[in-house]
Amino acid sequence: MTRWWIILLMVLGGRALAQPITVEVDGRALAEARPIRSGQRVLVPMRPLFEALGATLDLQGQRIIAKRGPDRVEVELGSDRARVNDREVRLDEPARVVSGRTLVPLRFVAEALGARVGYDGLASRVWVETALTPAPEPLGGPIGEEWTGAFTFEASRDLKRLRVGNQGGILKVMDPSNQREMVYRGIDDRNMAWIEPSQRASIFTALGVPSAALGRTCDSVMRSYSSLPRKEALAFLGAVGSHPGLDPALRQRLQSFVADKMTLEKDVVLRRQAVLALALMHGPLDSTVERVLSLYERSENLWETFPVQMFFEFHGGEIRSSQRYAAVRSRVALVNSLYTSNILGYLDSGSGPRRMTVGL
Repeated sequence: MTRWWIILLMVLGGRALAQPITVEVDGRALAEARPIRSGQRVLVPMRPLFEALGATLDLQGQRIIAKRGPDRVEVELGSDRARVNDREVRLDEPARVVSGRTLVPLRFVAEALGARVGYDGLASRVWVETALTPAPEPLGGPIGEEWTGAFTFEASRDLKRLRVGNQGGILKVMDPSNQREMVYRGIDDRNMAWIEPSQRASIFTALGVPSAALGRTCDSVMRSYSSLPRKEALAFLGAVGSHPGLDPALRQRLQSFVADKMTLEKDVVLRRQAVLALALMHGPLDSTVERVLSLYERSENLWETFPVQMFFEFHGGEIRSSQRYAAVRSRVALVNSLYTSNILGYLDSGSGPRRMTVGL
């Protein structure tokens, strides 16, 4: 019976790969799309996509600039770098010209312009929703970096409202009934892992954690960690640690605690989530860099070490400017891993896709 199931899955998988991809925007097929697969990504013709998204298009030589509402995305043909508003991101698949058509990565462009993207693998159908429902402002408080509303957070209850991905960290915050999205950040992808200030504030507001309560909330989560949803707890601590204005003592407690989990957890999913949380935390301590590097040196599990490259991507500039840079780079270069060349590139350039400053 098992053998027949395997054969059936292989047949269905083969059909899915052979079946042409269709793209729908708000329920309507994208006109003259003829998208193509490239690796794990879908590329679509630029002009029909931008028109369907309601975005304006500006071509400047090899550079494509699109705007939709407050969002702006810049993509350059052949480049694996792009800009979304004021930050640089790395693309898995660059924009390119194929048979006279300019193709852009569908999911990256759509999400950068505020749309939502999903994929039905059996039907080879990609759907895009442009009309996102804005996150509400719970408890009557404004969604801002320094929200001062009422503290209502209860870890055992509210951490279950988080939807957490292995690459992107916190993806959604559901309402107290767990039926409706209060905060939506995107689907699970490393390009959206970094938490912008407005996103961080939205997450804390939806959970009922005002800025003044971040310290005691984190201490409570760390004390009760073993009895809480652990993956969600690590993602929450990573979001708090991404705040550049944290008290230095709290920052040290957070990084030490999460680094311990990265080392001691028996579940590889939790170890990986701990690495991702450390990657998102502002201002890595020397001890944190050392412990992440040690994990990279000893682990041969590529799935576990995938977020290690994100750690160096986000903190390459800080490490390069430290006295430890030469020693760190030398040790990275000795690691036989698919990620080593990427990590060396982040260290050598001294900058990741975001500059982690208080004003970011």
